[in-house]
Amino acid sequence: MPKAKLEPEPGDILSIEGAAAHLGVGKGLVYKLAKGGVIPGTRVGDVWRFSKQGLQDWVKSEGEKNVK
Repeated sequence: MPKAKLEPEPGDILSIEGAAAHLGVGKGLVYKLAKGGVIPGTRVGDVWRFSKQGLQDWVKSEGEKNVK
């Protein structure tokens, strides 16, 4: 039986800089979208963290909205 994944793989959790690079946009836009609740992210103390898979899912769902 496979073990449950308890900790993220390296690179699964992104900083603002990592999220910006992953999305191909500036850090300022990532802050704005995160603060506005537009992109999925979590504030941990005074820093933002983003799930790489969460961002990929968001991009996919936004793309599907724009196609319709």
